Amino acid sequence: PTQNNQPNVDVHKPVQPAPDYSSTPPTIPLFSTYDLWFAQILILIILACLTGYIIFRLSFPNPALAVLREPGKPYEYVIDINEADWIHWMLLPGVGEKLAKKIIAYRTEHGPFLSIDDLLNVNGIGNITLDKLKPHLKCQSLVPAQSPPTK
Repeated sequence: PTQNNQPNVDVHKPVQPAPDYSSTPPTIPLFSTYDLWFAQILILIILACLTGYIIFRLSFPNPALAVLREPGKPYEYVIDINEADWIHWMLLPGVGEKLAKKIIAYRTEHGPFLSIDDLLNVNGIGNITLDKLKPHLKCQSLVPAQSPPTK
């Protein structure tokens, strides 16, 4: 045996080329070809539906609600102070949800209002607020009309 610093190389054996790592490595498919086609068609259908919906909404926008009023004629809104609920009260100028609920609570606790001026007893309503509200308020008579006595 000769001692040589060179490795044992068989000259007659063909040398295998180094693997080519520049190409993508083989992958294991997660989905079959049928699954991929199905997913693509489903996505196309969804996109077509969304496109149709968008075109429909742009073609027929919601019309803005316009309140038509004759020029110079004020908006008239009148409520009965003994029948209106808090939502009706909120439609009046200067009355928010809190004040409207106070009015209803006062009426529930103390009974019906006898006149519009009785609203001054509600905490939060002063003379200025009442003056703004008076054109929009009415107080129906609480005493039922008496029929003449029959003979």
